[in-house]
Amino acid sequence: MVRVASVALGFRLIFCWRNPESFAEARAKRLLISSNSSQYDDLTIFIREQQIFQQLVKDSAIPKLLVDVTERSLEEQIDYIADWLEATGGLNPAESPANGTSVLCTPCVSMNFSPLSR
Repeated sequence: MVRVASVALGFRLIFCWRNPESFAEARAKRLLISSNSSQYDDLTIFIREQQIFQQLVKDSAIPKLLVDVTERSLEEQIDYIADWLEATGGLNPAESPANGTSVLCTPCVSMNFSPLSR
């Protein structure tokens, strides 16, 4: 029932994720602009939250796009997302609904984006 409703309504899920091994480097960049740097002291919190989101995305019936932001420029990410939305009718609700999962990354299993066990 949820799948029918999500497809009929044209919802899509875009999940931007990063390789957990790259969190320290991303933290260093974030600290340059953060007004609350202490929130980044424990990166395991962010890694665990990403794992939780991975499971939620995996379990979702909504058509999804997985975008690895680890080494992609913002422009590449934006173009890829826009292209996927256009290709799946996401920019025009009158077009056909999206189907399946698309991935912008090297094989996600090698990027630690393997399905999480329950």
